[in-house]
Amino acid sequence: SCQDGLLDVVSVRGAFHLGQIRVGLGNADLLCQCHEATITLKKNLAVQIDGEPWRQSQSTLQIRRKPDRATMLHRSVADNGGV
Repeated sequence: SCQDGLLDVVSVRGAFHLGQIRVGLGNADLLCQCHEATITLKKNLAVQIDGEPWRQSQSTLQIRRKPDRATMLHRSVADNGGV
């Protein structure tokens, strides 16, 4: 859940598994839930965080959830008659 304050760390076994997930025939494997994660990559690997994919070389990734919620913009009732 987005409201629980935790990051979901999941794994996908490959492109075919990702396709199955995309069409509703499979699920990603939940590895853990945490407030922050440190991932050490020992070889070049395709990664995806928050929908953004890229090729990552050997490195250590430190991932933390931002403490503040995103600010959502909307029109006021006075500006558009309540719509």
